[in-house]
Amino acid sequence: MASTIPLPTDVRSKLMRNFLKRIVNNDLRAKQIFRLYFDRKEISEEQFYKAISN
Repeated sequence: MASTIPLPTDVRSKLMRNFLKRIVNNDLRAKQIFRLYFDRKEISEEQFYKAISN
């Protein structure tokens, strides 16, 4: 398994702000990602940030 370099805090906070805006705007994919990571813990933090950076 490859080791990963954590994202800098400022990059993570910018991604989170954009992600939360998508949730507020009723984006279904964003809501699905939110449920997978925060509610069900089915994806890792790394997968979460990779998913919201697209």
